[in-house]
Amino acid sequence: MLFYVYNYVAKYTWLVGSNLIGSWLSASMYGLTSVQTYLFFNRHQGNSTSLKALVLSLWVLDTAHAAVVCHIVYHYLISNAFNPTAFLLPVWSLPASVAINALVVAVCQLYFMSVVYKLCKKGWIRISLTAFIMISIILHFGWGIATVVFMALQKTLAGYVTKQAIAFLPYTITQLPVDFALAGSLCILLYKKRTGFRRTETLINTLIIYAVNRCILTSAVALVEALAVGIAPSSFWFIAAEYIMGQLYANSLLATLNSRESMSDHSSSRGATSQSTAVNSFPLENLHVHSHPVVALGLENSKAPRAETGRKSRNSVSHDSIYDNDMSDRVERGAKTRDPAYFPE
Repeated sequence: MLFYVYNYVAKYTWLVGSNLIGSWLSASMYGLTSVQTYLFFNRHQGNSTSLKALVLSLWVLDTAHAAVVCHIVYHYLISNAFNPTAFLLPVWSLPASVAINALVVAVCQLYFMSVVYKLCKKGWIRISLTAFIMISIILHFGWGIATVVFMALQKTLAGYVTKQAIAFLPYTITQLPVDFALAGSLCILLYKKRTGFRRTETLINTLIIYAVNRCILTSAVALVEALAVGIAPSSFWFIAAEYIMGQLYANSLLATLNSRESMSDHSSSRGATSQSTAVNSFPLENLHVHSHPVVALGLENSKAPRAETGRKSRNSVSHDSIYDNDMSDRVERGAKTRDPAYFPE
């Protein structure tokens, strides 16, 4: 029996290495999440209560995830360092970490789905596109819950290895359609809203690049998880990749919100230095106000100074320096100062 135990422990020493490296990565990502959360509450005081609650909830969930990851490492490396039989049994914090990640990913995916919904104006396209994304999110979250239940029901770690493809592999694969649908939709919708203004198009091109980069990053980690499950399930490297999946989404969302000031400063002054340290996609709390993509991004809530245009309109309260800069470009070309794109009837 003792020989069997030590042989089993030798076979699953990868569990220790994968959890240790995964905990290092998770701790680093948690530090980024904390910094992003601090920047959000420190620099953007005028946000809605619901948006503040969303950001605070993500930080609380990420804190809970960091705690359960620390418990996993402490359980195997400290509490049971000289107890080889501990490697035969799973610990409750393993499925708990997957559950927290599934919830964080679902919340962030719903956030970006709302961006698609507010940018898309055509009725049937808007409904069908958001319905497809919503169904994909529900499917992915459902497989995440199934994975948590499956892990909680296993009595030994050997059950993780021999049967994990039943739930964990579909859980990772179903994330890919959501990532591709979100990134593809945002790229197409933003591209169709190009106006021909130099500064506006620069911002839209930047937003498209951010959306693509986010999709590539999260999809790459999901593919690593799927390959680890399919090729080397006994290595437990899929656990290390799973540790940071939710944190990647959370940091992407927080960087999205914190990038407002950076984009506004860039558009309000030629050659100005950005004051924001976070760069990713875009904000969304005021996307429903205007059809123009840059104004709809909610930049009117940022701290960029307004310039005098010499003429006020009925919608001037909702516009910021982006409007003034685009108008200056048009004045330089001898164009009219009133544009229907900025003054919707």
